[in-house]
Amino acid sequence: MQGRSLAKKMALVLVFVALSSTLLTALSGVYAARQLFARYLNENSSMQAKNWADAFSAYYQKNGSFSGIENQVEPLPRGKGYGRMLGGGGNSRVMLVGLDNTVVFDSAGQLTGQSVDRDQVATGAPVKVDAKTVGIVITSRPGMGGLGSLESEFVDSLTLYSLLIGLAAGILALLMGVILIRPISQMIYRLSQATHRIAQGELDISVPVEGGGELRQLAEDFNTMAESLKKTETMRRNLTADIAHELRTPLTILRANLESLQSGATTSASETIASLHDEVIRMGKLIKDMETLALAESGHLTLHRKKTGFEVVLERLAPVFMDIEARHFVLKKRLDQRLPEVDIDEDRILQVMLNLISNAISHSPPGGEITIQAEKEIGFLRISVIDQGMGISEEQLPFVFERFFRADNARSRKEGGMGLGLAIARTFVEAHGGKIWAESQIGQGSTFTFTCPFAKV
Repeated sequence: MQGRSLAKKMALVLVFVALSSTLLTALSGVYAARQLFARYLNENSSMQAKNWADAFSAYYQKNGSFSGIENQVEPLPRGKGYGRMLGGGGNSRVMLVGLDNTVVFDSAGQLTGQSVDRDQVATGAPVKVDAKTVGIVITSRPGMGGLGSLESEFVDSLTLYSLLIGLAAGILALLMGVILIRPISQMIYRLSQATHRIAQGELDISVPVEGGGELRQLAEDFNTMAESLKKTETMRRNLTADIAHELRTPLTILRANLESLQSGATTSASETIASLHDEVIRMGKLIKDMETLALAESGHLTLHRKKTGFEVVLERLAPVFMDIEARHFVLKKRLDQRLPEVDIDEDRILQVMLNLISNAISHSPPGGEITIQAEKEIGFLRISVIDQGMGISEEQLPFVFERFFRADNARSRKEGGMGLGLAIARTFVEAHGGKIWAESQIGQGSTFTFTCPFAKV
C-alpha cells in the first residue's frame, strides 16, 4: 500500500509541477507577446507620423499654407477616425497641430479648432519646411481594447492559443509523467515488500531486474545486498555450529578424564593430566584464534608496521625449515635478487608464513617438495608457498579461506588443525592492504600466494 500511496503522491506532484510550469510559460509568453506587439505598434505609429509629416511638408511647400488640407484626406468608414492622405500614410488617426497648439486638422473630425496640451504635442513628429517647423503631426491607433480593433483581436487570439497550447502541453506532460512514474512506483513497491520480508527474516528473496539505468542498478544492488545478508546469516549459523563442534570434543574428553579420575578408574594420573593439559591448550588456541579473527574482521587489529626485509622473515623461519627437512621433505627457495623492503608487521606476516607452511606440510606426501618463492611486482612483493599434495578440487577452492574449512574432512581435528589458519592468514594479509589466493588442481599440488606492499622510500 505504501508503494501505491507514493505513486499517487508522485503523480499529484507531477500534475502540480506540469500545470504550474505550463501556465507560467503561457502567461509569460502572452505578456512578452503583448509587450513586443505594443512596441511594434509604437514603432509603426512613429513611422507613419514621419510619413504624414513628409506629406504635410510637401503640401505646405506647394500651397504655402495648410489651407484646404482636409480635402486631401481620403475618408474611411464613419466612426473609425482613420484617414489616408497623399499616399503617404497608413490607416491611422492623424491630427495636424499648429505652432499655437491648435488642431488645424483632425481626420476623426472631433478636435479641429481645439487646443491640445503640450505633452501630447511632444509625442508628435515636426512638419518642417526649409528646416523650419510649421506644425506638428500626431498619429494614433485605436486602443487595444476596442471591440473592432484588429490589434485587439490579434492579441486576444494569441492569448487564447497560448493558453490552449499550455493546457495541451500540461496534459501531455501529465500523461508522459504517469508513464514514467509507473515503473518507478512499481520498483519502489517491490523493494518495500522485499525489505519488509527481509526484516521478518526471509533472506532467500530477490526482486526482478528490469529496465535500465538507476532502476536496474538499484534492483541489482538490492539483490546483491540480500544475497550478502543470506550468506552472512549462513556463515553465522555455521560459525556457531562449528565453534560448538570444536568445543564439544575437548570438553567431552575433559569430562571423561575428570570423571575417570574421580571414580579411580584411571591408574596413571600423570598421563591423564597431560591429556587434559593438551585439550586445555587446544581450547585456549581456538579462543585466541577466534579473538584474532574478530579483531581483524572488525578493523580493530593492531599492526606494528615498519620497513622490513623479507630475508628477516626467512631467518626467523629457519627452525621451521630445519623441521621440514627433518621430516624428510625437500625444501626449495626461489627468491629474486635484491628483494626490496616491505611495509609489514613482521610478527603477523611471520604467522601467515607459518600457517601456509603448516598447511603445505599437512597436505604433502612424505618426501614431497615444498617451495618458498618470492618475486617482485609493481609496488608489491609476491610470496608463494607451493606443495606437491593431492590438491584441492575446483568446487572446494573458493572456500579454503573460510573459517573451519578443511579440504579433507576425514582427517581428525588433531591432525588437520581446526580450520582457522588460512582464515587468519587472509585477515592478516588484507589488513596490510595485500591479497591472498590459492591455485590448485587435483593430483598436482597447491600454490598459496599473497602480496605485501613495498615500503615507501
